[in-house]
Amino acid sequence: MGRLQRASAVLVALAAGALAEPGCKEPTPPPPPPTPEAHPPPAPKHVVERRAGAAVRTMAGSVHVYVPPELRVVDGRWDLLIHFHGGPQNQESSVTRANLAAVVASVNLGVGSDPYGGAFRAKGSWEKLLAEVEQAVATSGRAPNGRLGRVALSAWSAGFASVKGVIDDEERRRAIDAVVVADGLFTSWADREKKTPNMKPLDSLLAYAQAALRGEKLLGLTHARVPTFTYPTVEETTTELLSILRVTRAPPSVTVGPQKGMIPTYEVHQSSFHVWGYEGDKQGDHIAQIRVMGDLLYPLVEKRWARD
Repeated sequence: MGRLQRASAVLVALAAGALAEPGCKEPTPPPPPPTPEAHPPPAPKHVVERRAGAAVRTMAGSVHVYVPPELRVVDGRWDLLIHFHGGPQNQESSVTRANLAAVVASVNLGVGSDPYGGAFRAKGSWEKLLAEVEQAVATSGRAPNGRLGRVALSAWSAGFASVKGVIDDEERRRAIDAVVVADGLFTSWADREKKTPNMKPLDSLLAYAQAALRGEKLLGLTHARVPTFTYPTVEETTTELLSILRVTRAPPSVTVGPQKGMIPTYEVHQSSFHVWGYEGDKQGDHIAQIRVMGDLLYPLVEKRWARD
């Protein structure tokens, strides 16, 4: 064997011995290149129709049902606003001004909160109301093969007791997309001398307000300053609600309200939670609150529902 061959053999042997020594490892191969991220599939597009036709006014049991000249149908489902306490003509005028393309059901049970508070205590009473409205819409021919979609609750004054009766049930509360109340947030006193409203009966509304602040639901409130004497005013109850929620009131964005003589005092607009406060301590100021629902509250519902 020549010198060159012997030197090469020695070098090979030394290299092999070095690799065999403890603590010596073969080089780690580089990691494979990352797999490109797959793009998520595009969100399915909703099929939105605006079905035009003659307005329909009919009774479904004790409920007045109004189908407007233009009805929005999303994926085969029409929206429903159920209003408690107030003549159907008020709601019809209000949804027209707000361009709210939804079915409106008006429920009137008389004077005072007791009839409204007990309206849905009986098992199946809420489901019965919805079924009656669905049947009325089907009979109208305005939404062939359509089904009930989103539901909003609306109330003025004593009608809030029905709203509370619905959302006190957690399952029903989850199914309600929006709540709007005009001068109707009432409760009892927790401490009359200290002027502390009792908010425990309004736990369900508090939960709904928190969901609205997260953008999951819509809650809109308005109130005047009409005295109530034996229980907290709507303003006092609303002020306590805002305090619990730690929501700050802002100065009004306008100097006059949507109706003559309405003087705004403050506003709240946080996420999907909205409040308007007004001056006014007369019965006419209380009535004005229902008349401006189409200027303040119903546009909130239309804007929310028109996003799809």
